[in-house]
Amino acid sequence: MRLPRSIFVFAMSLLTMGCSTDLYGLAVGDLSGIWIASEYEFSSAQTTVDLVQRDGASMTISIDNSVPPPTVATTFLDGMGSSTTAGGTVDIGAATLSIGGDTFSVDRSGSRMTLINTAGMFDFGGGITLATLTIRLSRL
Repeated sequence: MRLPRSIFVFAMSLLTMGCSTDLYGLAVGDLSGIWIASEYEFSSAQTTVDLVQRDGASMTISIDNSVPPPTVATTFLDGMGSSTTAGGTVDIGAATLSIGGDTFSVDRSGSRMTLINTAGMFDFGGGITLATLTIRLSRL
C-alpha cells in the first residue's frame, strides 16, 4: 500500500510544480500565446513618444511554453518600412521577459500585459538619450 501512495504524492508534486506561480502571481501559462502592442512608448522626464500612434508602428510577441524555458519571438514593424525580429526567454520567477539583449519587467492583468524596460535608448530630437520603454499589449 505504501508504494501507490508514494507514487500519488510524487505525481501531485509534479502537477503542482507545472502549475505553480511565482511571488508576482504569474504562471508561464498566463503569458503564453500571441500578444499585439497597442502602445510602444518611449518616455523621459520631458517627453513621451508612442511609436504606434506617431508612426503606425506595430509589434507582435509570441510566447511558447511548450518547451522549458518558454521561448519568445517578436516582430516589430516601425511604420516606416523597416522590420525587426528578435527572440528571447521568460523568467517567470523574476517576472521578466528578455527580448534580444533587453530585459523587461512583466505585469499582466487578464488579457492585457505591460512590459517595462527602464534602460532603453531613444532619440527625442536632440540625440540619443536614456528612456523608459513601455509596451502595452493585448492577447490575440
